[in-house]
Amino acid sequence: MENMDAYVFGNEIRIRVGNIKELDELLEKAYQEAEQLRKTIHKLSVFNLNFKFDFNSESEPTQ
Repeated sequence: MENMDAYVFGNEIRIRVGNIKELDELLEKAYQEAEQLRKTIHKLSVFNLNFKFDFNSESEPTQ
């Protein structure tokens, strides 16, 4: 444990802890997953559709 501060606030004791290895690992995992989600959302928001039309063809329409 690198950093710990304790405060008394009314009838509560508040403890702030920082730099815990497991917490840091979980935060890093959350950042990575958030970045992947951001990339997926970006791909969905700029999805490209390409259409090719051939008006010279005398073939039957397809469904």
